Amino acid sequence: MQESIAEHERGVVNGVQSSANRLLSMIKDLLVIVLPDPRTFGLLIIISWLSILSGFLSYSVYSRRIRGHILPFHRQFSTIFFRNASSDEHDNND
Repeated sequence: MQESIAEHERGVVNGVQSSANRLLSMIKDLLVIVLPDPRTFGLLIIISWLSILSGFLSYSVYSRRIRGHILPFHRQFSTIFFRNASSDEHDNND
C-alpha cells in the first residue's frame, strides 16, 4: 500500500495505521471486559467475524480499484483455467 505514498508522507501513513490498529485492539479489549458472561461469547465471535469480513471487503475494494483485480496471482490462474478451457473446447470440436 505504501508504495504509492510519497516517501516523506510514509511515516504519517504508518502512524495512522498504527493508531487505528491500537484503537481497534482497545475496542476489542473493552468488549471483552463489558461482556464477560459466557452467554455473550457468541456475540463476541460474531463481532470479531464481522470486523474481519469488513477488513477483507475494504481491502478487496482497494485492490480492485488500484490493481484491477483481487487475486495476487490472477495471471497464472487465468492462464491455467483458460488454457484448459480452450483445449477442452478444441477436443470437443474434433
